[in-house]
Amino acid sequence: RNDSRWVPLVAQRIAEIKAEAAFAVYKASELTQITLPEGASANVKGAWQTASGNYVIEVQAAGYGIHGDGYTASGYITIKVALTADGKIISTYTVSQNETKNYGDACANPEFYEQFNGTTVENFENVSNISGATITSTGYKTGIQLVFTTLDLIKGGAQ
Repeated sequence: RNDSRWVPLVAQRIAEIKAEAAFAVYKASELTQITLPEGASANVKGAWQTASGNYVIEVQAAGYGIHGDGYTASGYITIKVALTADGKIISTYTVSQNETKNYGDACANPEFYEQFNGTTVENFENVSNISGATITSTGYKTGIQLVFTTLDLIKGGAQ
């Protein structure tokens, strides 16, 4: 049956599967969990190093679900980021979110989170915000900054 209502949903699910597959490249046997260094934020939920020397870091970001009015959304945005040892993002994925439907929930769309792929600490802020969801966008970018800060701590940077 040709029903165009399903096309966007199918396209989004395909993109989500591709993002999940990007992280599946790092099989559990290839990931070594890293003990978070002193000074790491409580919002860092885990960090792993790959056999090839890259990193995967999972953080919670406080978007509208935390800073909003409390009626339309609740909870953190959980973001998983794979990045090179020198700090270039390989892949970004929104693991979970409870942002406002039809606004901030766009942070779970590949069109948004894939913009961070290829960025570094110097230019990730240039990623376009979600229209109508400034608090979500700011929170997400704060989460990405936390990934870079955590990588710096892991590599022995300033605390």
